[in-house]
Amino acid sequence: MIKLKNINKLYGFNHNNKKAVKMVKEKTNIVDNNKQEQLTMIDNIVIGTSEIANKRILLTKMIVNTVELGKVILKYKDKITGLERTFKNINKITNADVRGFVDCYKTYLGVETDPTWDNKTDTGKERLRILKDSFWVALPTIKNGCLQKNKAGKELTGNKNSQVFVDGEFAKKYSPNPQHSLGTDQVTMKFSELKKASQNYLNDKSTDLSSDENASKDNSFVSSIKKLTRTINASKDDLVLKKEQAGTEQAIKQLELACVKWTTEFNLVKQSEMTPEQVARLKRA
Repeated sequence: MIKLKNINKLYGFNHNNKKAVKMVKEKTNIVDNNKQEQLTMIDNIVIGTSEIANKRILLTKMIVNTVELGKVILKYKDKITGLERTFKNINKITNADVRGFVDCYKTYLGVETDPTWDNKTDTGKERLRILKDSFWVALPTIKNGCLQKNKAGKELTGNKNSQVFVDGEFAKKYSPNPQHSLGTDQVTMKFSELKKASQNYLNDKSTDLSSDENASKDNSFVSSIKKLTRTINASKDDLVLKKEQAGTEQAIKQLELACVKWTTEFNLVKQSEMTPEQVARLKRA
């Protein structure tokens, strides 16, 4: 007859198993939380109307930390050559590379088959655009290793963690902020500054990572207009006067007035760059 303790030994059970399982679960939760935080941050940027800059810098720092800690290896298979491209082994980057690395990162986040991340949908396109935008900033900083902690061990600073600590030498050479050229050991940068500095780094052909292509333009204003248009159209389709909240009509009228003023100003600016002949032809049209 097999004793109970021998059965436990045979099948690998012992008094420490519960503790081991608990540790595995806790470790898994930490990993999952890291992914979920990034997905939540992306969604917050998609739907957010304020504090976008600090959310972008937080997302970028999360991506940098994830890659530097080895949680994901950025690589993809080139569809044209059939060869594998690994971020660690390249010193020149293209838009195709960024798309490939973003697809790789989508797999890490576990959303590669999520329909809300499909690039054929509006929300999918917006999520991918946000991720690509952060990747264009993150990749040069990973290659250069310019993001730092301060003496207190903090990675972020500023109002609602809207700035990162950056190596002073990197900032002196690539930052668009004149104050960063003073030669201090460490500076702080907002997302817009870090984005421009990263692009300047990529434009420098002597660096460890260069590019002949530009990062995607900041189309946040256009994206906001498109999102608002979709919202208004959806509301129009279900328009029931009694269900409309107080002030909705007035808000729409104010928006209409703002659009008219914007269009008028846009046309004035456009005409100011035209030749007299072009202006005359425009007026005759």
